[in-house]
Amino acid sequence: MMTKKHYKAIAEILNKKFLEMDNSLCNGTQDVVPIQEEIVKELATFLKTDNPNFDKTKFERACGTII
Repeated sequence: MMTKKHYKAIAEILNKKFLEMDNSLCNGTQDVVPIQEEIVKELATFLKTDNPNFDKTKFERACGTII
């Protein structure tokens, strides 16, 4: 079951990656796709630690980062 700690961890991951995305876009140094993939991978890793039955591949596919 998701709790406040889960939502907080998700928000922290998103905040960190969105800041990196903003900086990269402002500098014109990086495409956003690799950053989006990192976001999904970090979330999947976190969710797997909470639930050993969590399927990271299924989650990544649902997020559109792998085909």
